[in-house]
Amino acid sequence: MIDLAKIKRKYYQIRLENGKILRIKPPTRTLMLELMEFENIEGKTESQAIEKLYELMTGIFNHNDNNIKFTKNKIERMIEEPTTLIYILQDYLNYSFEIMGE
Repeated sequence: MIDLAKIKRKYYQIRLENGKILRIKPPTRTLMLELMEFENIEGKTESQAIEKLYELMTGIFNHNDNNIKFTKNKIERMIEEPTTLIYILQDYLNYSFEIMGE
């Protein structure tokens, strides 16, 4: 029998500027669909893609176990370089697929 109450939850961790460790939960089904949809950015301008990236990362950061709320503006101030967001997104996806395979 599988006991869902005993499944150990694993978190993606990222250290914020202030040194606090943000513990991000694995993606929900809805978040996973949004992540997969993001890969389909054909026909979007660069600015539309960057805007969507910041929206997506806001959702990911808000899916945390620390009860910290983020706004898109806060994410933009915290992480100004879109390539850094792409790096975080790729690492979060790799982590998520890895724990799903366990």
